[in-house]
Amino acid sequence: MSKKIIQPFLNEAEEFSPDPKDTVYLALASAIKSDIWSNDKKLKEGQNKINVLSTEELLSKLDILKIKK
Repeated sequence: MSKKIIQPFLNEAEEFSPDPKDTVYLALASAIKSDIWSNDKKLKEGQNKINVLSTEELLSKLDILKIKK
C-alpha cells in the first residue's frame, strides 16, 4: 500500500494507538476500513477505533472453529 494512501490516517492513529509500533497498522486499517487480526491484548484493549480479532475470534467468525459457550 502506498504511503500516500496511509499518510492522511497516521495522525489520527497516533492519537489512539496504544503502542507507537502499531500506529501504521491502525492507520492502514483505517484507510481500507478493515479489522486487524492480532493476538496482541494491548492493541485490542488499548484502543476502540479499530476492531481487533484474535485468532480464535477470526476462526469462529469464519466458522472454522466451533467455540463452545
